[in-house]
Amino acid sequence: MKIMLEIIFEPSFLDSSHGFRPGRSCHSALKQISVWNGYTWAIEGDLKGFFDNVDHHILEN
Repeated sequence: MKIMLEIIFEPSFLDSSHGFRPGRSCHSALKQISVWNGYTWAIEGDLKGFFDNVDHHILEN
């Protein structure tokens, strides 16, 4: 299922999105922001437990 979802959705993700993507990680995100000019802060977030609360029957359908 993971492979199928990646094939479908990977092309639509922004290049600046690094979370849970093939060949991307926190290290690639840090490398990308190191070249930004004029930014003095960044926001990182984690929606703890989000996927624990997804209705998997709806997701599978």
